[in-house]
Amino acid sequence: MLFSSLTFICIFLPLLLVIYFISNEKYRNLILFIFSLVFYAWGEPKYIFLMLLSIGVNYILARVIDKYRAKPKTSRSILLLATLFNISLLVEVYFY
Repeated sequence: MLFSSLTFICIFLPLLLVIYFISNEKYRNLILFIFSLVFYAWGEPKYIFLMLLSIGVNYILARVIDKYRAKPKTSRSILLLATLFNISLLVEVYFY
């Protein structure tokens, strides 16, 4: 699905906006998360588990970085680990 496609403009985006604005504020991020996964899966569903893995690992590493923010050396090391992880995912997908 492209941003300029009729499916996106006439169906997906209006549906997302309606559900987003009628929902409770505490569920809005979850709604955006689900719609984002559907949007990306629409184009290539075989990468959805890779995307979920990436989201999970990056979330955990971000929490660890936040925990060690008083120790800049440790935070930078974890950031380097996160960067290498994300680059490795891109390389894996490229050669797959």
